Amino acid sequence: MVQLGRIGSTMVWFLAWTSWTGGISQVQGARSRFGLLVAVTPGLPDQHFCIRYYPELHNLTSNIQDAPQYELKDLTDLSWEDTCPEIRTSDPRADLPDLTQKVALVSAQNASGNCSIADRAHILETHHAVGLIADDSVPTRFNASEHTTNIFVTALFHPDTKQKLLDIKQSHPKSKFIVYGPEEAERTLDGSLILIFCMAVFTVGLGSLWSGYTKHSLSLCVPELHRRLTHERKLPNSSADGARYAEDGSAPGDGAHVPDPQAANQDHNEAMSVSITPIWVIFFVFGMCSMLILLYFFFNYLVYIVIGMFVLASIIATYACFEPMIMWSYHAFPCCPTLRIPRCNLYLCVINMELRQFMLLCVSVGLSLVWLVFRKEDWAWILQDFLGIMFSLNMLKTLRLPSFKICTILLSILFFYDIFFVFITPLFTKNGKSVMVEVATGADTGEQLPMVLRVPRLTYNPLHACWIPYSILGFGDILVPGLLVSYCHAFDLLRETPCKIYWVVSNVFYALSLIATFISLLLMESAQPALLYIVPFTLIPMATVAGVRGEFKEFWLGDKFFDEDGDLDESVHDCPPTMATDPELSDPPAVRSTSGSSLAKIKTKPKEEDVHRLID
Repeated sequence: MVQLGRIGSTMVWFLAWTSWTGGISQVQGARSRFGLLVAVTPGLPDQHFCIRYYPELHNLTSNIQDAPQYELKDLTDLSWEDTCPEIRTSDPRADLPDLTQKVALVSAQNASGNCSIADRAHILETHHAVGLIADDSVPTRFNASEHTTNIFVTALFHPDTKQKLLDIKQSHPKSKFIVYGPEEAERTLDGSLILIFCMAVFTVGLGSLWSGYTKHSLSLCVPELHRRLTHERKLPNSSADGARYAEDGSAPGDGAHVPDPQAANQDHNEAMSVSITPIWVIFFVFGMCSMLILLYFFFNYLVYIVIGMFVLASIIATYACFEPMIMWSYHAFPCCPTLRIPRCNLYLCVINMELRQFMLLCVSVGLSLVWLVFRKEDWAWILQDFLGIMFSLNMLKTLRLPSFKICTILLSILFFYDIFFVFITPLFTKNGKSVMVEVATGADTGEQLPMVLRVPRLTYNPLHACWIPYSILGFGDILVPGLLVSYCHAFDLLRETPCKIYWVVSNVFYALSLIATFISLLLMESAQPALLYIVPFTLIPMATVAGVRGEFKEFWLGDKFFDEDGDLDESVHDCPPTMATDPELSDPPAVRSTSGSSLAKIKTKPKEEDVHRLID
């Protein structure tokens, strides 16, 4: 179960690097503004669609009460008609249907011409149309000083709006629509950003705390314990799974044996840190770039694979995060009986659990499946954020980087990765939108990658249909700095620094980097790569602290420095004996954790009960 969890979580982490919102577009020579097209259907709620209009051509009223209403049945689809002036130079009225008091819905799908939306407006005005609505395929660049018209000219902002309007027209012929340009409210810091800030800081703080203690515990005792446990398995009376029930059904604490779930699957030789080199980091980021590009072009297919991976990883993460509480319950409530679930071999993993562990697994599976089924509901963001936090905590506990050198290389490469896919890729995409934002938001596919913290916007804006209706922060903006903060905490424990100065400083500057990101988002009104602010806000202060304290070499080399120095080897010999070497420890521990997690801080010379807890 644990090994499967690490594999599944690492695969999902490969895709977890997105965040942010959209902004205002600008065309050459003419600035567009956002407006609304409101479809009014008797007996049904009004439907709001985002549009762009051009005040230089024809301004729209800002008050919906003053805006004229048009019959939706008068919306005429000219998607396959030639509406460019160069096509109609000989006879500008030829081949077009009667457009008197009609609103033309035009497109460039027929590739008959490459004229702008302003050129098409002049042609339609000669046919007595009252308005023009263009889809996203019509070029919107034109010289504002050369054009003016008496009909309203708008462009649909979302590609799927055109089909939605035609569907409403067919199903509700008596519907009407209104086109107007409301005054944009002054953009302020939305409350959703405050919630995301709190969740991100909490996740990084708790995850790094857990990760640091886990790494410190492993640095003290795991190598020696592995040698002893290997010797124990060779003893004649040792069982295959390391635990059994007392035949009288007695509870733990009275000398009887209780279950040791999945002991055969435990990894007693868990490494202190991930074995990683700079070449591996470069290969990893290259793989991320490849997957992001594949998602951009094949999002409709790959998104369901990512959703499935997230469900699997969230099940494992939720179980791993709450399992220490189940382990604690065996010692806190010794009077409660223990009931062993029959061993079940699922080929991918072997389930050999006690009842309380099995109930936790059922709850973990249930939460993930509920999100999977209801992920498009308005309230699903709560469950998605909860599962995302569990996923991030488990990843920070499991993936522990060995040195500040590796942290610096990883964060620096991702710094340029984020900038390229947010700021540079819009220069190459057809719709002028960044690859990162398109993948993060799912564009107009109706699905979204679950690898983000998501909170609905809490402030009202009349142009809500033109903005992403929620604030998002990608898991990468939590996990990447979280790995650095986790390393800082482990270094604090190893060096016994006063007040855990590295961990405190890194957490403070991570929080400040998020504040800087949100401020820039508010001021620039466009998608912001969070790592653009997180990387310098975290790397520079940590390097400065290490330099001021005269510990930069140790901090830079990390595990390699202490391995060469021999400090870790000395601490290993402080581990007390186990049942393999001392007859007084012949009874195995009550219950062992399948994740091997421990939040307890182990001192340099651990007490006997601390080592037992580590084995548990």
